[in-house]
Amino acid sequence: MSKRYLVFAGDAAQPSGGWDDFLADLSNLREAVEFARANTADDLAPNWAHVVDQETMKIVAAFRNGTEVTAY
Repeated sequence: MSKRYLVFAGDAAQPSGGWDDFLADLSNLREAVEFARANTADDLAPNWAHVVDQETMKIVAAFRNGTEVTAY
């Protein structure tokens, strides 16, 4: 069974697109948010990430360079 939250991330200059930007699925929103934040926090990591709730199919959190953003 699939977990509820999907994390997508990539480099804004060279996004892979769609499922190619998929990183992980997690059951818990807090864990998904922390995973997304951690995976955009350093210079070698992707510089953006989205957390998608599979039940609503909406982005519930977004990050750029380790900082949560509201516009995505």
